[in-house]
Amino acid sequence: MTAARRSCEVVPNVLSGEQNPGPALDGTPHNSWSRSRLLLVAAVCVIPVIYLAYVWHYGVNSFWEDDWSQVPLLDAARHGSLTLGLLWSQHNENRIFLPNLLWVLFDRLTHANAKSIMLFDAFLFVASYAFLLVIFRRVADRWLDPLQTIVVGLVWFSLADWQNALWSFQIAWYLILFFLMAMLLVLARREITPAALTLAMVLAAAASVSSLQGLFAWPIGLLCLLWRLDERSRRNFYSATWIAVGVVITSVYFWQFSFQQTGGAGAGYDLRNANLVVEYLLATVGNVIPIGSATSVALHAFIGVPLCLAAAWVLFSALRERMRATGPHALPLSSALIVFAILFDVSVALGRVSLGMEGALASRYSMANLLIILGICLFVFRRVPSWREMAGPSVSPLRTVGILAVALLLVLQIASSVNYGVENARVTRAQRIQAARIAANLDSIPTSVRGELVSS
Repeated sequence: MTAARRSCEVVPNVLSGEQNPGPALDGTPHNSWSRSRLLLVAAVCVIPVIYLAYVWHYGVNSFWEDDWSQVPLLDAARHGSLTLGLLWSQHNENRIFLPNLLWVLFDRLTHANAKSIMLFDAFLFVASYAFLLVIFRRVADRWLDPLQTIVVGLVWFSLADWQNALWSFQIAWYLILFFLMAMLLVLARREITPAALTLAMVLAAAASVSSLQGLFAWPIGLLCLLWRLDERSRRNFYSATWIAVGVVITSVYFWQFSFQQTGGAGAGYDLRNANLVVEYLLATVGNVIPIGSATSVALHAFIGVPLCLAAAWVLFSALRERMRATGPHALPLSSALIVFAILFDVSVALGRVSLGMEGALASRYSMANLLIILGICLFVFRRVPSWREMAGPSVSPLRTVGILAVALLLVLQIASSVNYGVENARVTRAQRIQAARIAANLDSIPTSVRGELVSS
């Protein structure tokens, strides 16, 4: 009787939330639970490890472009003249208060070693990825399977975004993404308590003082509150509190803000050239598949059209499901990622279109648009739990076409990004090593060629 009882015991699977059988009747233990858990852990870890190795190998302790704008800040900190005004000062349209503080800290700890900042960014990125997986677990009530986890990791750490990975100044965007995902993790709790709401507002505020795009955490958080809360009084109170704090933080951000320092030509130019703004936005979206030349704006704008249509379909489908469903409602993860990416793209297009259309193909703008692909994939993965089910006879022909289209998108994105990211990293590494040697030996370089070397 005891043996029979033991044979019927079940062991909870802490990873998947499912139950697995205990020992077989003949006394042979089942190892499938252990194997599946180890396989999932391996799938979670392998891509981040490769990404960290990529940054370690190709990162160079050499300032590049906007990195040099931090020199006055670091000089003031070293000579005891650092002020709050200097930390809060604008960089184009951005207030990068928190990144400035970290630059000062890294200067104290590593003498402003650019590679150490890149590695810090990479670890922030890994942490944000971990938040994403946990959020999906809370939303879907299961973990992604190992193959889905690999796919999500390949997109999240895509080398289409090689420029941010190897540029220390971009710490601001890594901070924004970290705080955004941490905020979504808090708002994905089973119940949003006053303490959770307060913590989420603190995280949104931290994103806001990292760079302009951090302000978009406020509409994303409001979307999540309105989506999740059914009780009218609590929804109204939480939303009103969120809006009030967001308005205060945004007002502080724009207090004594100079719109002459934004780098673009202004709202008038954008209104007169609305068609260029749209093309610029579509090209930034399409550049997540880095094919063609560095000036093929039209090609990438063409690629951006179906991606935007797919994103719009996800938003519409998610909203329709939300209106039909009764509570409790899970966090709208896919919608939050897509809306944030769209807001990001709009801000970039409005601020940079006057500087030239080719700027839309800068690798660094891929960071936000990879979230669009992730939003689409996670929407599909949540509704079709396994690859076997995707290929099953129960899936309608229309859904099968959609799944195949997503699979093709993933293949194109991943395949085109690997070579693109590695080749650009090799070239960039060589250039920055040369730049570092010039900077270190500037006094010994003849003045007749010094100017040419520095400008190049």
